[in-house]
Amino acid sequence: MKKRILILFLAATLLSSSLGLSSLSMTISENPDVIKPMASVYLSSGLDKVSGSTYNLWAEAYSGSNSSAYAFVSLYRNDGGSWVYVASASSTEMITAKASKNVTIQTGYQYRLYAYGSCGSYSDYHYKYYTF
Repeated sequence: MKKRILILFLAATLLSSSLGLSSLSMTISENPDVIKPMASVYLSSGLDKVSGSTYNLWAEAYSGSNSSAYAFVSLYRNDGGSWVYVASASSTEMITAKASKNVTIQTGYQYRLYAYGSCGSYSDYHYKYYTF
């Protein structure tokens, strides 16, 4: 008899605690004050050799969701202290945007790559430096 009462008590305790936790989790997940990011942007870029002095300048922006992504990349050459524009490319696509352009690289110079990517209110950018 004591075993039955103990088992019923434990069952009632487990049942009430599991109901309490599920209602708590519903309250948390339905809280309108919780901000959940719906998208972000992941940016990568590079200057890859194609052949000879030709290189592929590229940047890729991935939105992380089913939304529009924008990628922009530009290349500058250091001509004795000032940065001179060489080339740029841009692209807008759903989910993943890749901007690319083939460029001719001159040896004996430093180059600066600038990449920018965005998705909605999220954006990212970076610089990379190359010496040839």
